[in-house]
Amino acid sequence: MSKNDSFHRSGEWKKIRRAFLETVQEPYICAICGKDGLAGLDCHVDHIIPGHLGDGEYEWNNSHDNFQILC
Repeated sequence: MSKNDSFHRSGEWKKIRRAFLETVQEPYICAICGKDGLAGLDCHVDHIIPGHLGDGEYEWNNSHDNFQILC
């Protein structure tokens, strides 16, 4: 499991994801295709600026303005 996978499976990420979703009004809309009506686990919270630094290293910018919702 890569550091990327372990972070996105962590309790820390779940708290960050939940806090972000609480700031966005439902139903959620995909930032790429515009699909609406997304809810809960139907949506993916994506980092707009990825955290990959190369060589398997990651540094995540977890500010809410770096997130978008995708289907």
